[in-house]
Amino acid sequence: MSNIFEVGENCWDTPKADRFGMMIDGANYYAALRESMLKAESAIFIVGWDIDSRIRLASEHDPDDDAPIKLRDFLCYLVE
Repeated sequence: MSNIFEVGENCWDTPKADRFGMMIDGANYYAALRESMLKAESAIFIVGWDIDSRIRLASEHDPDDDAPIKLRDFLCYLVE
């Protein structure tokens, strides 16, 4: 099977990953997103999202930190 990605033709690069993880449902995705955003040190780039700013980034059990759960409030918290 040939590679569909051609560097310089339809992609910038084709790096190899040392690890891989799969997220099946949205709850796990948003929890992981929230966790990684809390760890950001200087910038967060959000590209191509079309979601409700009221979406909850955590499941029924709220995290132990003081950060808000809803996306809009959470992003404002991070900026402050």
